[in-house]
Amino acid sequence: MSVASRCLLPVLRHALGSPTAAGLTDAELLERYSCKQDEAAFEFLVLRYATLVQRACNEVVRDRHDAEDAFQATFLILARKSAAIRGHESLAAWLYRVALRVALRVQAGLRRRRAASVDLDGLPLPPDVQGIDPELSRFVHEEVQRLPVKYRTPIILCYFQGRTHEQAARELNWPIGTVAGRLSRARDLLRRRLTRRGVGITTITLTAVLSSHVAAAVPTRLILCTLHAARLFASGQAAGVVSPHLISLTEGVLRIMFLSKIKTVAAMLLVAFGLLAGGLGWWATQLRAEELREVRAAAVATANAALAPAQVVEEAVRETEEADDDLTIKNAPPVVVRTVPESGATDVNASVNELRVTYSKDMTDQSWSWSTASANTSPKTTGKPRYANDKRTAILPVKLEPGKTYAIWLNSERFQNFKDADGNPAVPYLLIFQTKK
Repeated sequence: MSVASRCLLPVLRHALGSPTAAGLTDAELLERYSCKQDEAAFEFLVLRYATLVQRACNEVVRDRHDAEDAFQATFLILARKSAAIRGHESLAAWLYRVALRVALRVQAGLRRRRAASVDLDGLPLPPDVQGIDPELSRFVHEEVQRLPVKYRTPIILCYFQGRTHEQAARELNWPIGTVAGRLSRARDLLRRRLTRRGVGITTITLTAVLSSHVAAAVPTRLILCTLHAARLFASGQAAGVVSPHLISLTEGVLRIMFLSKIKTVAAMLLVAFGLLAGGLGWWATQLRAEELREVRAAAVATANAALAPAQVVEEAVRETEEADDDLTIKNAPPVVVRTVPESGATDVNASVNELRVTYSKDMTDQSWSWSTASANTSPKTTGKPRYANDKRTAILPVKLEPGKTYAIWLNSERFQNFKDADGNPAVPYLLIFQTKK
């Protein structure tokens, strides 16, 4: 063992033996590290998720040294981004996603090098230590990454990290039945998607691939080097000490993550500017932090327009597959049950001074998305929107003109601020009517 390793072993033992760290949640450890610069908290996170990150990297990059670079870069990114990790996704799912992104970047570099080397092109993939076809395993991991968060997260916790249903339920704050149901749904989605890729797989085989999380232990040397590199990287002292290739890889992925966020914000601003230019005024839908997901979805939909028809159909099939099976009255989205004026009416009196829309559930107050349908069909507003005392009827004061068609969206593809008391967005609804001359 090297002198450096012997020097770092006490640090490793400190993290392993810390009675306080062992009982802390991921969120608490992240807070201690990002707010108090508690290095022991970071060390414990690395130990907690080393096996998960190693497996994700090894599934994409078969060269051991390159996979170790991806492993280290993933935790260097965690050291830099620890304060910015959102609470809506578990740390395990976040690290898995980052590890795959880093590994894919490493693999892209390997492909470029292989293009210039006949010998490397001829190298076969090493067999998996448990006899699992490495190509099949890679396909499964790619499709796991494409699952919605609500299906991907329990797969990562229960299969890749070996959590029981009860442990996963406690960590995610879900009922145990929800964990079991979403695991079953996730397996069905994976099988269908693999079948579309020409990979026939039985439930037993898929379970075997997913359950092969018990792999060789992460080398102590790799953990020690990662902790040392992360400490230097976080303090800005990595230059000249940490491998330039590792720094370049880490900074490259961080740049991609930053640009992805910038593109989302830019799309948000462009949409907001377009809404204001369209004359929505002060009552236009306001973009909020939680609506970034909707802006991103709209951007994906726009990109799909340029895809080949077969790809568009495949995306539509995936969206259908991802629909919830565990629908209940409580988690079902609210729907419009009544409007005044009635939608589709052609004889509305122009003296009507309010639009009233009643939903099937109690709604979140001060939250709405009255969105324009076209430039010439939006009514002129005369006051602020509000909810009636029944908490279900949204009211918009307006001034109508005789002989005119009006149309307005209540929620839309992009904006979904009409939400019930539990935060479920309402099903989009187009209110359209015509006033009498």
